[in-house]
Amino acid sequence: LRVTKHFEPQLRTRLNDGRVDLAGRFVSAGTVEKGDEPLSAVYRVNADLTVETLHYGVRCGNSICFTSHGGMFFADPAFTAGNRDRQSDQASRCNAIWHFPDYAASGMLKALPFVEAVGRPDGSIIDEEGCLWNAEFGGGRVVRYRQDGTIDMVVDVPTKHPTCATFGGPALDTLYITDASIFAASRLSKKRRPELADGLAGGLFWVRLPVR
Repeated sequence: LRVTKHFEPQLRTRLNDGRVDLAGRFVSAGTVEKGDEPLSAVYRVNADLTVETLHYGVRCGNSICFTSHGGMFFADPAFTAGNRDRQSDQASRCNAIWHFPDYAASGMLKALPFVEAVGRPDGSIIDEEGCLWNAEFGGGRVVRYRQDGTIDMVVDVPTKHPTCATFGGPALDTLYITDASIFAASRLSKKRRPELADGLAGGLFWVRLPVR
């Protein structure tokens, strides 16, 4: 199934993160390959295959996931809450994860700060208790946040650049974690390139948890 031949043609961007919302629509965000300009956006592919733009001005969209109550989470270092046509006093912090509690009704129009992560927020998921699990790119860990934003659990990863996590296994109590340390190292000069953990960088990891 091809919805579009090219993603943001003429721009130095690529698709970065995406999830299916509760209505079965695919929501995705791009990232800028070179430079810091917020050239990309957040898009939603509807059931009739029409594509609508939910938010402009994205530098590196991440952490897209949805709650059972119709809310959405999103992270981007260039994100600014409030009116899109003017600067807001809720300027984004680089490691902030934002909550859109009214996503089901109004998309990404109303944003509330959820947490300021220690590491750079990458992929996120929601478990059956409504808690958010976020992979910290460059932080070497996956963090579980309760609905009030407090940290409840931390899974340390043996590599520095985990990208996302998902639950699987017969009881759905196994957390699988992907890593992009090889990719991250390849974007650095040889002098700055760290030594990668032998046999672990770029791996797929799993851990059994008391939640699912």
